[in-house]
Amino acid sequence: FPFTMKKLLFFLNLLVFYSGYSQNLVPNHSFEQYVACPASAGELPEPGLPSISVVDWYKATYGTSDYFNDCSTSPTVSVPQNFFGWQYPRTGRAYAGEYLANIGSGQREYIQSRLSIPLIAGHQYYVSFWVNLADNSPFALHQIGAYLGSAYVYDASAWQLDNLLPQVVNQPGNFITDTAKWRLVHGAFTASGGEQYIVIGNFASAANLETLPSNSSGLCYYYVDDVC
Repeated sequence: FPFTMKKLLFFLNLLVFYSGYSQNLVPNHSFEQYVACPASAGELPEPGLPSISVVDWYKATYGTSDYFNDCSTSPTVSVPQNFFGWQYPRTGRAYAGEYLANIGSGQREYIQSRLSIPLIAGHQYYVSFWVNLADNSPFALHQIGAYLGSAYVYDASAWQLDNLLPQVVNQPGNFITDTAKWRLVHGAFTASGGEQYIVIGNFASAANLETLPSNSSGLCYYYVDDVC
């Protein structure tokens, strides 16, 4: 009996350890929570302003990041059909979307959220999110990643955040060309401590931007779902 009890306690301790370690710190990670169904594009507010539709998600620049939900009656931001193509969510009923590049104008968009707790210095964290290339995008990118910082990022006069160094990036050269299936972007990093905000987008400089096919033009748009 004592040996069996020891094994039981050990097993319970493992459960507590792994359940705590695998906690998702991203609120509304699948974009399911909202205050109102989206009615038009560009409904992610700047940090500090109340949510128009999706809860806990904000834009980071002058760009107009988007929210899609199957409760919407607007053909612009409905699911699965919307103004960029046809796609079902990876899970649930909703997802976000953003321009990752605009050849010519330099326009880009980003989405960001505040984590439930700050990260601890010296601890390693795993970050993942799923993306899908919109049907109407004329080219694909591999340069998408996640930046984690100690404060909200917002620049009302900027299109690009190439001054930030993302801790997690998609594998270089792995162009995300799939318009049918969701593709995983993931990686791990060691926290400096105090990071509590996650920003997802394209952080490459205009000079280092790589497209497929090369010498492309137009707008490159991706859907985003299930951020962890």
